[in-house]
Amino acid sequence: PPQRKPMAAACRVVLPALCVSVAFAQRPTGLRVLTASRGDVSDVDVQHGEPMLAPSLLDPETLSKSCQNLANLTSAAGSPMHQYTTSFLDWLYGTPYQAIVAVAALVVGLCLTWDGAAMWQALFTIAVSIVAAGIACFEAKARGLGTFSVATLMGQATVTVAYSLYCGFEGSQVMLGSIAGFAGAVGTGAWVRGFEAFISGITLLWYCIGVLLGVLVFTTWRRPVLACLAPMLGGFLFSTGAGTLTSRVGLAAPFLPKPEDPWANAASALLGVGGV
Repeated sequence: PPQRKPMAAACRVVLPALCVSVAFAQRPTGLRVLTASRGDVSDVDVQHGEPMLAPSLLDPETLSKSCQNLANLTSAAGSPMHQYTTSFLDWLYGTPYQAIVAVAALVVGLCLTWDGAAMWQALFTIAVSIVAAGIACFEAKARGLGTFSVATLMGQATVTVAYSLYCGFEGSQVMLGSIAGFAGAVGTGAWVRGFEAFISGITLLWYCIGVLLGVLVFTTWRRPVLACLAPMLGGFLFSTGAGTLTSRVGLAAPFLPKPEDPWANAASALLGVGGV
């Protein structure tokens, strides 16, 4: 469209300039040139005039660092997901606002029990936006930012994620189904991995089937699945939230948690052997 032409022209001017500035910023004392005879990129020291070859992408040291970064990202103790989960659980068990947590569980439980299929989009959008705000808060505090900066980043993350889900909710369900299906296939695939020595590629096939089933559950089969599972999850959240609030107002019973216990303890006890 004609209205996009000025933006395209600006991008053609700004992006090359940005790339050049980044290249100079990485090598402040050198000039990046392209040698026509050899066809590779090299750095020329402006002060001494000595050429310095750029490191190769296939250099063993470079590959070693890349593998180490990948290992840190996916290892159990060093992955961001593990750090976020640990931080959230510490907050959930240690926050002094246990009454607010119990009220939130009670309200979500009521919504899921009343009509989980109809309330799913709103609840999912709110939940993912809160998760995004929590991640932004974690990263901002880890970098020592002030209270105003932390609040600004949390608000920006919340609004951005909420608007993205509002515009493309069905696409988010495809991604959610893929992740959930892959996680389920990995968690239940020990028996399949035993056949890998006899049937090559059967583990990969199992993972692909898990992803496909996950996508179907959260897209085509979402309404009947939620109609079946939402009341159970809603009843669990409602009972734990109501039990925690009841014990905190002074009522005591053998089946109620202690008033000083966090909501997570009541939920864990209900999911444990005694709850079953």
